[in-house]
Order: sequence, then C-alpha cells, then structure tokens
Amino acid sequence: MVMSSPPEPTDDRAHLRAEMFAESQAFDRTLTTLAAGSLVLSVTFVGNLTCGQPTSGWLIVTSWGLMGAALVAVVVSQRTSVIVQTRYYEHGDTPAESDDKRSMFFRRLTNLLNWIALIAFLVGMAALIIFASINLT
Repeated sequence: MVMSSPPEPTDDRAHLRAEMFAESQAFDRTLTTLAAGSLVLSVTFVGNLTCGQPTSGWLIVTSWGLMGAALVAVVVSQRTSVIVQTRYYEHGDTPAESDDKRSMFFRRLTNLLNWIALIAFLVGMAALIIFASINLT
C-alpha cells in the first residue's frame, strides 16, 4: 500500500480562504458599527427622545448590556480568527495532528463567538425598539 501525501493547496483553495476571511471581516465590521452606533445613539438620546419620565428602563439597560456583549464577542472573535489564520499560515493546509485539533478549537470558538455577537445584537436591538415604542407614544 502506497501512502500518498496530502494534496497541496491550490490557488482555488487559497482564493476561497481569502474570500471567506474577507466576508468574516465584513461581518465583524458591520456588526461592530451597528452595535456601537446603536449603543452610542441610544445612550446619547434616551432622555431627549422619550416623552417625560421613561418607563420600562430595564429594556434600555438590557439593550445596552446586549450591545456591549455583542461588541466584546466580536472583538474576541476577531482575535481567535487571527489565531486560526496565523496557524494556517505557519502550517499550511496540512498542520500536524495536534495543530489541527488546536486550529479546530479556535475555528469553533470563533464561530460560537460570532453567533453570540449576532444574537446579542438582534435581541438588544429588539429591546431598544420595544423601549422606544413604549416611550415615544
């Protein structure tokens, strides 16, 4: 039985990896911009936009907490993504067994953090919209 070496990375594979990395960066940038913008605008204008004393203050506090959590998750996921990309750069497409397990851990962690950021942002935005609808009427 002849053992063959793993396939060499192709230009198509490298291009696909570059495209995936670019999409990931765009996702991070968009989510960061939306969460930070929503957080800053709501903190700045909460007193000006409400009619009288705001009610359901827990909604705005929840929104701020979730927007902050989304920002933290995005920042941490950017770091874990850099770790994965660095490992691929250092080891190519065929890292050693231990490196592959470590890379898989950071890939999964990055994916989990991205989902946490997205869900935190969406729920935080929903809380902000509900707070605004209650207090602007």
